[in-house]
Amino acid sequence: MTKHWSNRLIRSFPPEGTSTVEIALDASTTRIPMVVVASRITGLIDALGPVREDGTDPLAEEDPGDLLWLLDHLNRTVDALRSQEDRLISLLREKGVSYARIAAAMEMTAPGIRRRHHRAVGLPSEDDED
Repeated sequence: MTKHWSNRLIRSFPPEGTSTVEIALDASTTRIPMVVVASRITGLIDALGPVREDGTDPLAEEDPGDLLWLLDHLNRTVDALRSQEDRLISLLREKGVSYARIAAAMEMTAPGIRRRHHRAVGLPSEDDED
């Protein structure tokens, strides 16, 4: 089996029991946004993952300060992932992939992806045809 990243992209978990996920990371050779994600993922899973049988939200018992702190780190993680989406959009455009095809992969619209790409790379947001 090859060590290509695509072989590890989706992992299934048994419906019962605990699974362990290991992340091997060398911060000196890993893009900073992915270090941000890796450094927060276990805490986010611990905080956002629990489900109660009675349907109540365990986070409802937390004080506002803790919830704001959690929200800050969730937002940092989302921003880190969004920056990597922008990176992939730019790479795909450099390879000639249409905005429509990128939009289909992201379940968005081509004009929305075009505007986002233009913002990310500092281009004017005028509507050019693709």
